[in-house]
Amino acid sequence: MNNLLDKIRDHERNWFDTLVVWVIILSSVVIGFETDTELHTRYFSFFHFFELTVILFFSLEVIISIYAHSPKPFNYFKSGWNLFDFFIIVASIIPFVLQSNDNTANAVLILRIFRLARVFRIFTIFSRFPSLKVLVETLIDSLPSMAYVSILMLILFYVYGVVGVILFSSNDPIHFGNLQTSFLTLFQVVTGEDWPELLKIQMYGSDLFGYYNLPGIQRVSNPQPVIAVIYFVTFILVGAMVILNLFIGIIVNRMNIVAQNNQARQNKNSDQELFNSIEAKLSEVNILLDMLRNKESGKTD
Repeated sequence: MNNLLDKIRDHERNWFDTLVVWVIILSSVVIGFETDTELHTRYFSFFHFFELTVILFFSLEVIISIYAHSPKPFNYFKSGWNLFDFFIIVASIIPFVLQSNDNTANAVLILRIFRLARVFRIFTIFSRFPSLKVLVETLIDSLPSMAYVSILMLILFYVYGVVGVILFSSNDPIHFGNLQTSFLTLFQVVTGEDWPELLKIQMYGSDLFGYYNLPGIQRVSNPQPVIAVIYFVTFILVGAMVILNLFIGIIVNRMNIVAQNNQARQNKNSDQELFNSIEAKLSEVNILLDMLRNKESGKTD
């Protein structure tokens, strides 16, 4: 039994893991083909059979993984990645149950919701590649720190949004008419989309630039070249460069920490495996010594 468990525990490091990756990729490609209505209608039986086969395959993979954690099978659920895999399998099975037993409107709605789980199955491939796994764990671990940077960016948007309405609303009501439109305009600026055009409207006035083909919009042309340059340049420097670099710095820092933690975890697992191997060898040596003692005692008798 112990030899069987050892072989099952090694399945994630041999050909079986490679097979799982290819099945994930193949199932994701087939889901893409299913989005074609004509193909889905023509080959419905094939798609149905293929999806059922994939679900059975991944169900077997989960059962093997749980069994591999014997004598403590529930340790399987201590990993977030394993929980995600298990949720995807359960969510993929539910549509088949509902489709067979219930055809009400609510069941159809729930059926469509759970079918979305098939799309998210491709994310399970992240747990098969250490580099992708580190990247996802880094993004998740970075969320608390990124929240503070997001608050800083929100304050920056609010301040510049209010200032923009005060300075440019009469000249450019489309982009700075109120706080909401000012927020959208600043988001456009921070992404670098056509912000020079917005700058020119404030520099040269709406009569000469930006509104010449929109005569019906009420406005008062008020060119402010110096103020406009200071406003847009400072916002781009602070918003698009400083805060963006803060986001990048947080992610890079967390990536280093996650990589170090994973390396420490791998070293710990390697040490544990080495300890278990030495313990097994010592047990064999003790058995041999007991056998020799028994032989010696027999000769003495």
